[in-house]
Amino acid sequence: MCSITEIYGDLFVHCPPHVPLAHCISVDLHMSKGIAKIFKSRYGNVPFLKNQIQSVGQCASLNYQGRYLFYLATKRRFFHKPTYSSLAQSLRSLRSNMETLGLFQLGIPKISTGLDALEWFRVKEIIRDVFTGSHIEIYVFYL
Repeated sequence: MCSITEIYGDLFVHCPPHVPLAHCISVDLHMSKGIAKIFKSRYGNVPFLKNQIQSVGQCASLNYQGRYLFYLATKRRFFHKPTYSSLAQSLRSLRSNMETLGLFQLGIPKISTGLDALEWFRVKEIIRDVFTGSHIEIYVFYL
């Protein structure tokens, strides 16, 4: 069964290095603010990711030194805001990718709640709905 555990701590410091990570991006992969900027500077590979994302709702993946990273396209342009529907669509794509790869753990920030301004209690409900029936353990890191 899917589980969601909230952990006070830095995603990049406190999440074990074998656990895949995911975060939200725009289709244009601008990634100039917030946690997306950190992902871009740490892991790069933007041209590789751009080849995987053509529309909102898709999920790009990157195997970076043995750790999977997932990029959820929740909006078209960096200055747009996502919708709960676009978030759900990208999470369904994430779940599919994880199941295909045989991955059962995931570390995320409180996705879409910072600069994107969605409400965490609704986002958490969507995560729970999308991952119900899976055996994926989700660790949500926040500061």
